[in-house]
Amino acid sequence: MKTLILCVDRDNDFGKKANVKSPVIGREDNINAALSLGLKDSEDVDTNALLSAINLYDQFVTEGKDTEIATICGSPNVGVESDRILVSQLEEVLGQVNCDSAILVSDGAEDEYILPLVMSRIRIDSIKRVIMKQAQNIESTYYIIAKALRDEKIQRKFVIPVALFLLIICSAAIVGYANIGWAIVGFVVGIYLLISAFNLESTFLEIAKDFKTGLMTGRISLFISMLAVLVVIIGLIISYNQMAERTFSASCAASFVGTVIWWLIAGVLIGMAGKALDEYIKEKKIMWSYWIVPFSLIILGLLVLAAVDVINNVDKGVRALITLSLIVKIVVAAFIGFIGFTTYRYIKEHFVVEESEWRR
Repeated sequence: MKTLILCVDRDNDFGKKANVKSPVIGREDNINAALSLGLKDSEDVDTNALLSAINLYDQFVTEGKDTEIATICGSPNVGVESDRILVSQLEEVLGQVNCDSAILVSDGAEDEYILPLVMSRIRIDSIKRVIMKQAQNIESTYYIIAKALRDEKIQRKFVIPVALFLLIICSAAIVGYANIGWAIVGFVVGIYLLISAFNLESTFLEIAKDFKTGLMTGRISLFISMLAVLVVIIGLIISYNQMAERTFSASCAASFVGTVIWWLIAGVLIGMAGKALDEYIKEKKIMWSYWIVPFSLIILGLLVLAAVDVINNVDKGVRALITLSLIVKIVVAAFIGFIGFTTYRYIKEHFVVEESEWRR
């Protein structure tokens, strides 16, 4: 019965730092990989994990057991992408090495996320977690924290968000709007949690990259998008100030939404206008697929106002819900929708509207 000693590097430090091509199969190749990473970053725990795996392999060989060692690496973009790469490399290893079971060597809980994926392909007899020993004193603790803060992954996930929150709160306190600062922090925290929950970090980084490129090339859509964001922020502040002196209730919250919705719609329309103008200037293309969007947003705003009317009158009885204002808003929304979709159908029939334009 043959046992596979499997070392897992989920974030691909071996490839990123030492240019090691994975999977790495065999004792000599794994020793070379450990030396390569150790020479590039002697404090990387993945080096110690692999050396521990090699030590375990040597023990098995000394005891006369049939064994093999392999290292698989994922991707710096930890998550779905890295796990798919790890599974692909694991299947490649299992295809080359005929093993009956495996021992997983990991440098921490992050790598063990792949455990169910490994267990679905080969039996796991044991898991060995490698933890580096550190001196338990203030100086070493300070060094560990300082070293961690220089790590790129920790900076993206913790240091940058904390720094951003502190800047927002302090800036708002300086101008006398501390409560607004806390509200903005809550809003930003909510967006950050959503980005993390839906694994949108790569998408967010692409947007930031496009922002940097637009800033350096002078794209007009970038500056118009900044104007759109400014309009939304002003709308949030004005809407908050209008409701600040009122007692919080469902009616108050509904009125806030009814006030801020038009600022949000204005911001979206300004941003889309900038993108359409940039496309026309750059490629002389008219983005006809955007034609329906203003109509849809106006309908959304009217329906939100209608919902606000219902919430404000709900405590007055069922008969008070159907008001002239409510009927007018619904009728106007239906009329605008009819005009928008009719004209859009005419445009689709007489102008070329490419699917790729809509996806932009």
